[in-house]
Amino acid sequence: MRTAIIYASKHGTSGKVADIISGKLSAHDVTVYSLAKNGNPDIGCYDLVIIGGPIYAGNPLDAMKKFCEKNLSDLLQKKVGLYLCCMNKAEQQSYMENSFPEELRKHSSASVIAGGEMILENMSFFERLIVRFVAKTKKSVSAIDYQAIDKFVEEIK
Repeated sequence: MRTAIIYASKHGTSGKVADIISGKLSAHDVTVYSLAKNGNPDIGCYDLVIIGGPIYAGNPLDAMKKFCEKNLSDLLQKKVGLYLCCMNKAEQQSYMENSFPEELRKHSSASVIAGGEMILENMSFFERLIVRFVAKTKKSVSAIDYQAIDKFVEEIK
């Protein structure tokens, strides 16, 4: 099965999750696209399209939302999986609802909140200040949910 994993990322965690998913789909012919590097990849030749990205301050990155909106009619003709990277467990469902069009969410074969990371070394000075204030942490945190990713991959296969 030809598979495209398309993600938006600000500090690299969504790309890391894309690579984890890609590795677990080794029986597939997988291509991973960063929206920052590839803009609007052509999904015409893919059977499965997995789309993901992060949540920052309660919002998804515009690149991911715009990709979904621009390609919605094509995506609805494909098998689709959706993932988000975020640390706020209490708001996960609303983040999923606000990140992807309702029609796409209903069409998707699987979706997952893949956990997240706050890697302070990758953040600007102001981002670190905000994270220290809001998350009350002075060190980097990695909370990628590998079990949830495994379940997602099994569902999408």
